[in-house]
Amino acid sequence: MGISKSVFKLLIVEAKKGAFTGKKLLQLGRQHTFLTFSDALKCVKAAKFDYATPKEITLSFNEELKRLNYVDDVTLFSLLGFDEVHSLDVSPYERSSIVHDLNQPVAAGLQGQYDVVFDGGTLEHVFHVPQVFRNIHALLKNGGTIIHCSPSHNHVDHGFYMFSPTLFGEYYAANQYKQISSYVFEYAFENNSSWNVYDYQLGCLDALSFGGFGKKMLGIWFSAQKLATSSICAQNLAEEVEMASLRCCKSAKESSADPSQTF
Repeated sequence: MGISKSVFKLLIVEAKKGAFTGKKLLQLGRQHTFLTFSDALKCVKAAKFDYATPKEITLSFNEELKRLNYVDDVTLFSLLGFDEVHSLDVSPYERSSIVHDLNQPVAAGLQGQYDVVFDGGTLEHVFHVPQVFRNIHALLKNGGTIIHCSPSHNHVDHGFYMFSPTLFGEYYAANQYKQISSYVFEYAFENNSSWNVYDYQLGCLDALSFGGFGKKMLGIWFSAQKLATSSICAQNLAEEVEMASLRCCKSAKESSADPSQTF
């Protein structure tokens, strides 16, 4: 798990869209970061983002990254305006602020506490994915935002799962969340290589479903806002999926194959 320059730039995009409505963020799994403070400042300035000044600049908790002068996760999220930055993990190995197994329901004291939940690469490592979705819903305040950055094609044995982007769009739509962003991205393994980021609509990858991506690695970026009407167990999921497919498939197949953005 980690926040590269490309991930940080997408987080800035989310911030500029108004996805961050409060000051309290939870990471699912504590994130390594692959930026110096100077790198991060260049990113926010290039995006013309009205960034906040961190109270303290702290280097990474990882000794190898610390030697490269990479800042820690708290410093990076502070630039985006968060006053409280927490992390939740199954063990204290990476000094997470909360130790919890996401296969199990989160404690009542954590429910409704967070303005943003950031899944920067944890969902695929938890066997009980439906429970993770329930936990995310429980952790978020009404009006809060979930952001997923998850693996798709060509991540064999990286975790338990590789995902299709349709999972996130269909699940959150069926549960009455408001979609903010939906992208797929191609990238190389190097932490700070550029990404080709494509707008995703349901059905737009149908022509590539069987072997169309070859050796490329594909990831998913998805964000959505929890509303007062949002649920965690929509009973009309099948109907919602079918209707969404009919709405989107024709227009999505005609979408451009050119990258919408490069990060």
